Amino acid sequence: SFDSAAAWFFGQTTAGLTSAKIDFYSVALHEMGHLLGIGTAPQWAAAVRGGAYTGASTQALYGRAVPTSADGSHWADGVTFGGQPTVMDPALPRGARLAWT
Repeated sequence: SFDSAAAWFFGQTTAGLTSAKIDFYSVALHEMGHLLGIGTAPQWAAAVRGGAYTGASTQALYGRAVPTSADGSHWADGVTFGGQPTVMDPALPRGARLAWT
């Protein structure tokens, strides 16, 4: 479920998305990541070692193991890919729309 008291932005584009709003699309993508197993599946947990995700395909794209949050359920705060913030960051920024990376 989503917090009904949050300052959500529900626009289909980012027109009107301000730093006072939380982009619902970005948060929904983030939660879909968890539904698909990021940070929740045993297979994910098995690939997190030493504070990093060690999946072979991910390492090939990222160039090395990807740092994870302390609990291993997200990428580490501030991880980027191709210069872009990641939707699986544990702290999504207000006023921004993030996509899958």
